[in-house]
Amino acid sequence: MAFSFTGTGKGLFRIPDNLQVDGIAEFDNDVSLRYGAPVQVKRLKFSVANGGAAGTHTGSVPLPAGAILIDTIVHAVALWNSGTSATLKVGDAVDDDGIFTAVNLKATDLLAGESINFDRTGGKEGADLGGTATHWNRRYLSTARTITGVITLVGTTATTGETYIDVVFSAPSTADVTTATFA
Repeated sequence: MAFSFTGTGKGLFRIPDNLQVDGIAEFDNDVSLRYGAPVQVKRLKFSVANGGAAGTHTGSVPLPAGAILIDTIVHAVALWNSGTSATLKVGDAVDDDGIFTAVNLKATDLLAGESINFDRTGGKEGADLGGTATHWNRRYLSTARTITGVITLVGTTATTGETYIDVVFSAPSTADVTTATFA
């Protein structure tokens, strides 16, 4: 079945019951259809363009209650050249380095063009990687939380450096959840 939209403006549209959409369909006219719980990505960008002075540089991504954290990807675009050190940690209010801890952004842990994530931690995983690296803790929380990245620069002002943190999650609405039955 085809669904089409003609015209401009915003409003409510009757959608046929048998229309199937996988994820999100977006149109130029600010119309969007949402079926299911699409995967969402929020990016934190740390760059000397926003300040390379010594100190703490922080970025945060809020996750709604009930979200499932699928992955956290740290990508080195350009190495940081601050005088003494450039160190990254990623976590939340419960454990500020629970996802990644003590990531050296000057050279040894991530070179330009390299990434770490839940699957390839580079030995920099935080306490949320449980057991003997057998499972991740706290990927689902019934309450809202904020994933925070913190870069600490020590020494002279950095003139190069850029790092992205992509927080990948899904946030199903109540309508997206199907309750299992037992026979």
